[in-house]
Amino acid sequence: MRGCLVSMLILVLAYGPSGCGGSKGPKLLQAKGQVVKDGEDFIPDVDDGEGLQVCFIPIADDLSPPKNWYAAKVDQSTGHFVASGGEGKGMPKGKYRVMVELKKNRKDMLGGKFDALNSPYVFDVDDNSELMVVDIAKPAVKMESKD
Repeated sequence: MRGCLVSMLILVLAYGPSGCGGSKGPKLLQAKGQVVKDGEDFIPDVDDGEGLQVCFIPIADDLSPPKNWYAAKVDQSTGHFVASGGEGKGMPKGKYRVMVELKKNRKDMLGGKFDALNSPYVFDVDDNSELMVVDIAKPAVKMESKD
C-alpha cells in the first residue's frame, strides 16, 4: 500500500503541474516561403552539402540581440522553404529578419547581402502569414511587412 502511495505521489509531482494536455506555451507557427531571382524559381548549381540556407532571426521590441535563430528546411530544387523551429514544432510569432546565404565551398556566393545584419527582408510571422517571397535580384530597400 505504501509503495502505491509513493508511486502516485511521484506521478502527481511529475505530471501534475503540466495537466493532462501538457504545458500550454505560446502558439508555435511555421513560416513558409520561397527564394526567387527576378520573380523566377532560383535553383542554384551546387554540389551535395552546399546550397541555399535560410534562417529566421527574431527582432526583439527592445532591439536586444536574438537568443535563438530558426533554420528553415530548403528544397534546393525549387527554393521553397519552411521554418519549423529547432524541434520541428514551430517558432513563436513575431518579427523576423530572414537571412539567405548561398554556400559553395564554404563561401556565401551572395556576398553577404542577405546575412544576419544586412538582409532587407523582415517579415511578421503570425496566424495570417502568407507565403514569404525573398527575391535576391531586388533587394534595393529594406522591406517591412504590413501590420
